[in-house]
Amino acid sequence: PTGKANWTLSLTPNGLRIDTNIISLNDLYGILLNGLSQLQIPRRPKTIRRTSSASVASAEDAVIVKHNPLYKSKDVIFPLYSAWESNSSSPPTQARWDVKRNATIAIDAELLDQLLHIYEECFLCLPLPDMDTFIRRCKTQTGSPLLLNAMLAWSARHAAIYHRGTFPSEQDPNRVGEPYFRVAKTLLKDQFLRPTLDTVHALLLMYIYSIGKTGHDRDESEAYTFLGLATRMSVDMGLYREPYEGNDEAEKELKRRLFAAAEFLETLCASHSEKPLMFPLDEAITVRPPRVLDTETNLERRYRTEFTVYRHKINQIYRKIHTSVSGKTDPYLATVSDLEKQLKEWYASLPEYFKILPPQRKTRSWASTSFREQACLKLNFEYHFQMCQLYSVFLPPHPDETHHQATTSAISFLSLRLCVENADAITDLLKCWAQLRQPWCHFTLDTLVMACLVYSHQLLSAKEDVLAHAKRQMLRIAHTLSRSPVKHHKYVKTLVSRIEHQIKGDQVEEAAAVALSPGGQHANVPTTSALEEHP
Repeated sequence: PTGKANWTLSLTPNGLRIDTNIISLNDLYGILLNGLSQLQIPRRPKTIRRTSSASVASAEDAVIVKHNPLYKSKDVIFPLYSAWESNSSSPPTQARWDVKRNATIAIDAELLDQLLHIYEECFLCLPLPDMDTFIRRCKTQTGSPLLLNAMLAWSARHAAIYHRGTFPSEQDPNRVGEPYFRVAKTLLKDQFLRPTLDTVHALLLMYIYSIGKTGHDRDESEAYTFLGLATRMSVDMGLYREPYEGNDEAEKELKRRLFAAAEFLETLCASHSEKPLMFPLDEAITVRPPRVLDTETNLERRYRTEFTVYRHKINQIYRKIHTSVSGKTDPYLATVSDLEKQLKEWYASLPEYFKILPPQRKTRSWASTSFREQACLKLNFEYHFQMCQLYSVFLPPHPDETHHQATTSAISFLSLRLCVENADAITDLLKCWAQLRQPWCHFTLDTLVMACLVYSHQLLSAKEDVLAHAKRQMLRIAHTLSRSPVKHHKYVKTLVSRIEHQIKGDQVEEAAAVALSPGGQHANVPTTSALEEHP
């Protein structure tokens, strides 16, 4: 967050002139609100909403004209989904996976240990407050069979994609979890009418597994049914309302985290589809945000929980961005200003080890096996992504427009400046991420897609320095991705290919025009839908 902006007012032969060093729409709004409120303008009661000054009411009523839709990835590229495009084009033989009601599948003890370890470290959506008890119940099979099989389905596919050695290399990642998923679906038939915490947990896992399917197996309606059931059970069980009954703090925290996970997945679903948000309005939700318990003493587990806590908080801001900016009407200047302020306050609230000052991107050691560094990078990726997402809707149709269209120059120029600065930060963070001594199973391609959207817009400029910067940054992204452990993944390859075409000048004008046109969709460039004909 920046310090207090300085500004001066002077009178020129052409009128009133404001000189300022601001690079924030929130600060611009402050000038309009605080500066104009000092002017002595006669009151007009009919125009006043919340203050006694007509000038202040005018500033509060100002709207910003949107030039572009809110970014939405049209494909399920979030790493939690563990989606994988199989080489085989033939449909699977369904009879192979048919199971009888209450059937169980024997699993080797060593493989079970591996999948439980992967679940503990990789399922960041829901760090359990009592992970040891969950693991013990799974090993002794004294817990919920539904939850056990749902967990095994997700962990198996995730392991086959990102953790080599868990399964033979010739096994299709889309098939290794299917036996467990079929068992879970069979068990669900007897349990979906009896809401329990384990069933909500299992339904969330089944939604993630199902939405991550590709090819002939993919059934979006089935996936959304699982999410809808989990959402309905969460509401029926009152997980969104506190105080909870009982004195078990671990169980109370599990309820908070389950609700936060369901809310997060619902938001994620809305971000890549046209599905509406299903949970009650904010006023009805009284549950406290997740927190780290004193009993969670394992340091790496605490880092994973802390990450989830702070991601939950920024997810709440995104929900506000989604509801405030994604509609057809233009948002209030005050609303956008407040959203920017909330994002900056969220970043300021992070622990110091989760913050990165610009010089630290180059000087801090990222060659670490601790999740602390990965969480730091993921949260910083998320912050810059949300800033880009918020302001990309106000980017002008052409990057040079702000210099010859005075009526839109202030908002457009600030939006363009903020988008480029945050896209540059995302590009720098990718270089830091590549230094981690950890699997790339939590890497989110959406952040890089957003940066490339900004740079694609810059490629329309007639200015040599702007063009050179955009091309240099895009080449940095392509260079890092093409040498990464995920270089063989379908949408990574497609994004790299798209960058190469744009750098050569192919389809630049058409791509940026589609991505940033009022009637277009950001998802067309360079996310999956358009890159296929693009994680």
